[in-house]
Amino acid sequence: AGPSQEAEAAAEEAEAPEEGTEAPSEAAAAKPAKLDREGLIRLLETLHEERIRYGITAETSVEGLAEALGEEAEAAGEASEDEAAEAGEEATWVAAEAR
Repeated sequence: AGPSQEAEAAAEEAEAPEEGTEAPSEAAAAKPAKLDREGLIRLLETLHEERIRYGITAETSVEGLAEALGEEAEAAGEASEDEAAEAGEEATWVAAEAR
């Protein structure tokens, strides 16, 4: 069993109701298990290894974010264009007022 499965099993055992007590609610059961310090370190190591494996850098992360935001803006359509024009006009007005 992997680390996450072990953590889940431990959490289930810890949360198992004793006889005669009420079972935890679905919301409580849906909460992820708390990770201990070692579990967090393993998670960070895994994420670091994946960043290296897939060539993810700060620059590629920013590029990906910019691309996603650009696609989102395109999907918004004309409403975005109108809002952008209004924001540009407002920025020009604020700059003129600051002089």
